[in-house]
Amino acid sequence: MADIDTSPTIAKRYTTELGGALWQGQIDVVGRLIKGIDPTLLSNCRRSIIDFRAFKSRTAIDGLEYMLNLRLMNIQDAIDLAVLLIRTTIEVQRLTNGVVAEPGAFPGVGGLYK
Repeated sequence: MADIDTSPTIAKRYTTELGGALWQGQIDVVGRLIKGIDPTLLSNCRRSIIDFRAFKSRTAIDGLEYMLNLRLMNIQDAIDLAVLLIRTTIEVQRLTNGVVAEPGAFPGVGGLYK
């Protein structure tokens, strides 16, 4: 039988005071759509066909991000955004097998392994 962790819970870093989005899970597609680049792939990539050194500062990468007015968004628009990002992730993972620099990604949604 597994032991149950009884240590104190780490204080939450996130609140609902300002609103916004918390991207979790397989966020590569979302990152490419919203941020204009997949930051995780950029930092974890073992080899690359693109010279990412051209992005000399974080400001240059941050400048690619779409400006989402999450704090001003009504509930239906937030739902529509979530559906768009989920459906897009499903379809991209269904039709791809990773990226050239890191092939062989296992689809978490959609894909060959339904």
